[in-house]
Amino acid sequence: DAYRGRMNMLYAALIEKATVTALVAACEREHLTLEGIGIAELALAAVTRQLSGVENLSLALLHMTGDTGSINLIENGYLYLTRTLEMSTGSGYSGNVDFQPDPTDNLALDIQRSLDYYERQLGKSGVNRLYLVTESQQQQQWCESLSQRLPIRAHLFPMADLLGMEQTLRLEPNPGRVAPGSEAFTMSSGEGVRRSLAVELSVGGRPLFVVVNHWSSKWDDDKAFGAV
Repeated sequence: DAYRGRMNMLYAALIEKATVTALVAACEREHLTLEGIGIAELALAAVTRQLSGVENLSLALLHMTGDTGSINLIENGYLYLTRTLEMSTGSGYSGNVDFQPDPTDNLALDIQRSLDYYERQLGKSGVNRLYLVTESQQQQQWCESLSQRLPIRAHLFPMADLLGMEQTLRLEPNPGRVAPGSEAFTMSSGEGVRRSLAVELSVGGRPLFVVVNHWSSKWDDDKAFGAV
């Protein structure tokens, strides 16, 4: 679907057969029914179809997860290009160009390379909008800085709104037992282990969920309850 009189182009997603075989075998061992194998980048592209006002527009999604990230160029829910980025442990960016004091300087250069390739090599029209997909509060503040360095505006991707998710998760009651009504923890139907305790904490203004296990009650009980 390239323009400017170029030939039609076909895009394919490839995966090694050994990887698929291993996934199928793992599901069979656990007696699970495998309905499909998802690809994160394609799933992210599909979610963009729920955005309003972006029909026939080209979008760039900057997906950042910890020390890794990717730039995904999408049009009408179809993924045309994805490139992997290496993020530093401090939520900054470690590209392969000279060091810059602002982490978004190098990142903007790498994004611009992808935008240029998308237009010049793939024959697509220019990207119209950039979205940041990240849970890091520090990285969420990069929108304005990237907008100043690129020819397109950067926005936070409204993932929670598109998926119908609540903005925040809460544990009720807090603290509380995990699956308090499950027979897995009873003396008659299960192994008679102590129920795990879940608690929600606040660390640096962000929620942290902790599950506490009483490990000594979960093993070395062969004589009384059978092998674990």
